[in-house]
Amino acid sequence: TFHHNQSFGSAGIYINDDGGSPLINACDFENNIGTALRFFNTAAVVTNCHFVNNEGLGAPVNLYHGNDFFFGCEFRSNSATGLAINIGEAFLADCQFIENLGEAFIGDAAALVIGPYSLVTVTDCSFVRNQGGAIYINTAGLIVTNSEFIENQAERGGAINSEGSFAISDSLFEGNFAADSYNGVGGAIRADSGLFGGAGTIERCFFRQNSAVGAGGAVATYSVPVDILDSLFINNWAGNYGG
Repeated sequence: TFHHNQSFGSAGIYINDDGGSPLINACDFENNIGTALRFFNTAAVVTNCHFVNNEGLGAPVNLYHGNDFFFGCEFRSNSATGLAINIGEAFLADCQFIENLGEAFIGDAAALVIGPYSLVTVTDCSFVRNQGGAIYINTAGLIVTNSEFIENQAERGGAINSEGSFAISDSLFEGNFAADSYNGVGGAIRADSGLFGGAGTIERCFFRQNSAVGAGGAVATYSVPVDILDSLFINNWAGNYGG
C-alpha cells in the first residue's frame, strides 16, 4: 500500500530496469502527490491495482520506452491523467477509468494519454465520467476492442481526441460531450491529422446520445480518413452541423 507519499518525481515506485519485467499485484496507490508509478524501459506486469485520488504534475502512472501490461486495474478520481505512455507499447485489459480530472497542459484526456511513437491496445475496459476526456492520441496509435465510453466530457473529443491513428471495434459510446463554445467538436470522437497525419477505423460500434456544442455530435473528422463500418448512431446531437 502506498498512501500519502509526496515527490516532484515519483511518490510511489520508480523502476529503471533496462528491459526487466517487474510484477506488481494487488497494490493500492492512494492520495499521493506526484507520480505514483513510473517505469522506464521495462516489460512490467501490473495486475489488480488501484490508483485513487492521486494528484500533482503529470500522471499517477508514467511509462517510458517500455512494453507494459495492465490487467484489472482501477484509475479513479485522480486529478491528472490516470495513465500516460511515451515512446513505447502498452496493453490494457479489464481496466476501469472513472471520474478522473485531466489537466490542460497534457492534452485533452483525463484517463489515458498516448504520447508520440507509442502503440496502446485497450480491450474490455470502461471509461466513465472522466472530465477532460477519456483518451488523447498524440502522434501515436490506438487499438480498442469491446470497451465502453460513458459520459466523458472534454473541450473537444468528449471520449477520444485523436491526432494519430486508431482502430476501434465492438465498443459503446454513450452520453459523451464536447463542451467548448468555440471548438467543441466530436461529442464521442474527434479525429485530426495532427503533425504527421493519421487514419481511423470504426467497426461494429454503437453511438448513442453523444453531443457537441459545435460539430459532429458523435464523430468529427478533419483532414484524416476514417472508415466507419457496421455501426449504429442513435439520438446524437450537434449545435452546429453533423449530429
